[in-house]
Amino acid sequence: MNQIALAVVSEPIAGTKAVIDRRSTGTIMYKGRESDVTYVCGSCGSPLIVGLDVQKFHDIVIKCNRCKSFNAVNAAIPEKAIERNGAEE
Repeated sequence: MNQIALAVVSEPIAGTKAVIDRRSTGTIMYKGRESDVTYVCGSCGSPLIVGLDVQKFHDIVIKCNRCKSFNAVNAAIPEKAIERNGAEE
């Protein structure tokens, strides 16, 4: 499965962007079967979005449950696409 790192950003000012913050274990926020791409945290490489096209997401930020970094979903970095085996939780 291809992996693309999301851009790490500063914590958004309250009310300016939707921030997705998982309150349970694991790091995957969204999972589907539409794509063979996994979008990973730009800081620690944990999987955040698996098998979905990020074009469906508009201007959201995901807080990584592992390292607590904020990742801009609309700012995927294709040139950092990497192959990682066994990275899913």
